[in-house]
Amino acid sequence: MARYNTVYQTTSVSGNQTLSAPVQGLTTTVTGAGGVTITVPSPVLYVGYTQTYYNATSGAVTLNTPSGTFVGPASSGTANQNVPTGTTMTITADGANYVIANIEGGVLVATTGTFSGNVTMNGTTNAVSASHVVSANNDIIPLVYLQTNYGKAWQVISSGYTAVAGDRLMCNTSGGGFTVNLPPTPSRGDAVHFIDYSGTFNTQNLTVNNNGNYIMRQNTTMTVSTAGAAFQLVYSGASNPGWLVAQGI
Repeated sequence: MARYNTVYQTTSVSGNQTLSAPVQGLTTTVTGAGGVTITVPSPVLYVGYTQTYYNATSGAVTLNTPSGTFVGPASSGTANQNVPTGTTMTITADGANYVIANIEGGVLVATTGTFSGNVTMNGTTNAVSASHVVSANNDIIPLVYLQTNYGKAWQVISSGYTAVAGDRLMCNTSGGGFTVNLPPTPSRGDAVHFIDYSGTFNTQNLTVNNNGNYIMRQNTTMTVSTAGAAFQLVYSGASNPGWLVAQGI
């Protein structure tokens, strides 16, 4: 039985180019210096044709279509489509536009995305992570860092609650006193804020459970019985002295 092997055609170009007609399945490698424009054939004339371009230059390559636009995932939506260095992009003519069928390698260029690791952005913006420490070298601060160190949005609570670092609690004891448990494994600088929401701490006390650490050098719970009290507890970094009143009461 005769045996046939499929051979995919490849070619390479350098510098600005205008391609008059595509070859179905052709992979074109763009070499040399970056900053060049490759004008591809009109998608109107070559319906269904697929072309692949690999940017092997040191900079960006721009694909330009003389008719229609580039559409699909990570497309520009215009007649010009950027192909980052080190990236392979496959486009297919649909009779009016070029559809981006596949993008591989290189730097992802997109307006939105979900990332599980660190993200590096071009320009003067620096990479950050959930364990980020503020410094003059960082431009973006993770939400978790801001909430832990500077406080979350205020919330009203009216029953037992276990706090986490950064909580800002408006405690409504008008329906009866209740207990707020402090975080069980705090770190130095963790803070929890409290406000007497209903002005009833004097008749319906708020109890702050130390949850295994000291409060103001005392290994006991804290009873707040002052109407209108507002205060902040900050963890010292050691179980004794433990949580300290930074302001208020």
